[in-house]
Amino acid sequence: SEKSGREAVDKRAVELDEKLSQVTVRLKAKANEQGHLFAAIKSSDVARALQEQQGITVSESELIIDRPIRSAGIHKITWHIGQVRGDFCLEVLEVD
Repeated sequence: SEKSGREAVDKRAVELDEKLSQVTVRLKAKANEQGHLFAAIKSSDVARALQEQQGITVSESELIIDRPIRSAGIHKITWHIGQVRGDFCLEVLEVD
């Protein structure tokens, strides 16, 4: 039924919110001397890192990245499932 499907989405969203609110995901990327990345970080990169580092599965479409991430440092990533939204931190570290 539609209601039980929505309840399953809400339950997953609440569980995800509890996990992600405590999480910082770290990605390493090559950058120039000013800290600008040579290749932008995309939602697919963030989703893969969440799975590998935290064992949390989200689809790319559940992550909201307003504009490509092109600099090292801390970035806030927003996710959404149904009507539920939350945030977590992405730390981009420079590598040579």
